[in-house]
Amino acid sequence: MAQNFNAFGDVINETYDELGLDGTTISVTGLERGSMEKWGNRFSKWFQQKVRLKTAEATTGYRTLSDDTLGAAALAGALTITTTLGVTTSSWPASGYVLLDGIPLQYTGYVGTTITLAATSALPRAFTAGDKVQPGYVVPTLFGKPIRLIVGSIPYILQKWGLGVQIVGQHYGIFGDYIFLPYMSTGGQNITLNYYQRPSNVLASADTMEIMQMWDAYVIYKGTARGYRMLDDKEQRDDYEMQAEVILRMAKGMVGDDDASPDRGFATSI
Repeated sequence: MAQNFNAFGDVINETYDELGLDGTTISVTGLERGSMEKWGNRFSKWFQQKVRLKTAEATTGYRTLSDDTLGAAALAGALTITTTLGVTTSSWPASGYVLLDGIPLQYTGYVGTTITLAATSALPRAFTAGDKVQPGYVVPTLFGKPIRLIVGSIPYILQKWGLGVQIVGQHYGIFGDYIFLPYMSTGGQNITLNYYQRPSNVLASADTMEIMQMWDAYVIYKGTARGYRMLDDKEQRDDYEMQAEVILRMAKGMVGDDDASPDRGFATSI
């Protein structure tokens, strides 16, 4: 998909140009630059949500940790579990998410071989000694949608899953802000995660919009339509609203055509 890179301030300037107004001296209530930027960010958010916008690609790397197993059986409702290796050997983070036999659980502490679970992650059922225990890896701050993941030289696909569905061992899965990998008994392997960055909808004038070509056009047309509404010009308002809807339909079609990968329909939270 083609991408374009503009400053948010330039997009707001183009909106003023469409309105035939000077954005540096405008005094109409509701059309001041601060208000235009506020609405521009709102229109950006709407566009992102409606189109499932994909932006610039990025890559991040990890080193795998040694996966573990339960060292003792655990009953339903328990808030602690016992691992076999322990944190000293595995070097897991002190808190985060753990995958227990395919079920993601939040934990708040890991000391020795004892993992303390969050109150909202009490065990949903009983587990037995030897069940797999895997760490979650934090996804990047700007993570929006995965493209591919490679562990060592082996590519893996994302398993689409939702509430009550476990992550299959030969796939990888993402729950909230954590990624879970196929089970591996040893650590120290390189992981490469390629992903689309999440677009921002809180932009200042100098911020760069890493965008598909139609994002800025939609913001301009929606902003212009709002401007003409404030100026009580219904004919121009309706014309620009119609142009914005045309852009939106075209953008949805482009994303749909470009999104035939195994990750189609992915959401970062459940």
